[in-house]
Amino acid sequence: MWEGIHPVRPWNENVPTFDGRKAFKVSLYHSLPLHQSELPTNSAVMVIFTISSYTTTSIMHHEGYENVNLNISLNIQAVVLLANPDSTMDDIVPEPAEPLGMLPDSDDDSSHTADSTSEEEEAI
Repeated sequence: MWEGIHPVRPWNENVPTFDGRKAFKVSLYHSLPLHQSELPTNSAVMVIFTISSYTTTSIMHHEGYENVNLNISLNIQAVVLLANPDSTMDDIVPEPAEPLGMLPDSDDDSSHTADSTSEEEEAI
């Protein structure tokens, strides 16, 4: 599943953008269709990245940061389009359709249904 995926993309490699405007499981984002066009300004997106750390030498220090020897880099891996800025309420399908957006990774969705009540609610 993760073959060929590296924690840091080369600087000259395009970042893949996936179309997540329909329900999907976050752990399966890489199976979404690729979004081929430019993302409109004000789009709702999910940015997927890895975090790396590295130490610096005295040669790499900048003025005012002499005591900093550990740095962190945020390495973008992918972007998932969740909604366009021009989406309207007409685009939302009424219940009981599949929920929009991200789905929980577990198969047990009973904790997310409108009919489920907590013990606290039953006590009231």
